[in-house]
Amino acid sequence: MMITTVQLRKIIAAGGGVVVDGSRTTMQQLKEIATEAVKSNVKITIRNATNITSHHLEQLASMAPGLITFALTLNATQAAASVPAAPGGEENPSSSV
Repeated sequence: MMITTVQLRKIIAAGGGVVVDGSRTTMQQLKEIATEAVKSNVKITIRNATNITSHHLEQLASMAPGLITFALTLNATQAAASVPAAPGGEENPSSSV
């Protein structure tokens, strides 16, 4: 069953937390859902959020502080790139893939 954004907003307004698929939802729809979450003080989760830019993730988070959880998965390359270098500027041995 496909649920529309309007239906999701009604569920959130009634107090129901929801999990939204970020790969099937536009940024405008996510903003509408986040706005409703704030009005109703309801937590929402956005899964498959890896295709949403970090700027947009920050924007959504600031719209509903503490109410949005992003289900993000880093691939091995991204995870290795996020490990800081060891003192002295050498690559951290634990960051090898």
